[in-house]
Amino acid sequence: MASTTVSDLQNLRRVGDLESAVEDDVAQKARRGLAGSVGQCLTAVTKFVRRKGWDVLHLGGLVVGVGSIHAHVAYEVLGPCDTIVAITLSLVCYTLYALMLASWIGIICTGAGPVPVDTSRVSNLPEEIKAALSVGRFCPGRPFGWRDGWCNVCNQWKPALAHHCSTCGRCSMWMDHHCMFTGSCIGFRNHRCFCLFLGYGIALVCAVFLVILRCLVTASFRDRWVLLRMVACIVVLAYFLNLLVSNSHIVWQKTKSGWYSHVLLKKFELVLLHAFK
Repeated sequence: MASTTVSDLQNLRRVGDLESAVEDDVAQKARRGLAGSVGQCLTAVTKFVRRKGWDVLHLGGLVVGVGSIHAHVAYEVLGPCDTIVAITLSLVCYTLYALMLASWIGIICTGAGPVPVDTSRVSNLPEEIKAALSVGRFCPGRPFGWRDGWCNVCNQWKPALAHHCSTCGRCSMWMDHHCMFTGSCIGFRNHRCFCLFLGYGIALVCAVFLVILRCLVTASFRDRWVLLRMVACIVVLAYFLNLLVSNSHIVWQKTKSGWYSHVLLKKFELVLLHAFK
């Protein structure tokens, strides 16, 4: 009887040890799973910040700047529309603002032009384009050509006139550049919207400058804070105007020369630099 009791106690002890070991193993796996999930989340956040950090900052600055200028101009500069001049300036400013906003949304919604998923398709390029792209074999470091390739990052078919954007993480047709103020690439499909955005933006900034100049000439400022806000608005507008004009000049020069893709232009510039060395 005593021996049976001792053996039962030993078995119970073994069962308890086994249950505690299983519980410890489950808890350890849960901790590992939680740590792995947290690590994956941190890795994803880090990758997002590295890829889209500048986009978030530029988009945030654009929204804050445009919103602040809109509030200042609407409530302190334009004022009540009690004259024909004030009504005309208000209509012009709001029309240009709506057109610029529509073109900005068009850049984002349209996109640069994704690469078709169908791998059976082949780029049907004219012989002149093939002859021009064939000189890409002399490009040092990253040679290119007229034949279609394969993107190892996207793991899909890559046409000859497509380029992979490291910020967006995908390939786009006739990619020109990555615009941080829209968070998307400028390429084959939204290049026209980008040109319209620049044109409407320049016209809007010039119209707002005229409105502010009229307000400075006709109004008397007793509140220094209003005058200070107006000076700050002029500084921000000057920055946006410089940015828009410089980008418009670059786009106009490239388009006039027949280069719709800045990436492709840089590739041929590398070929020329290598040839003249």
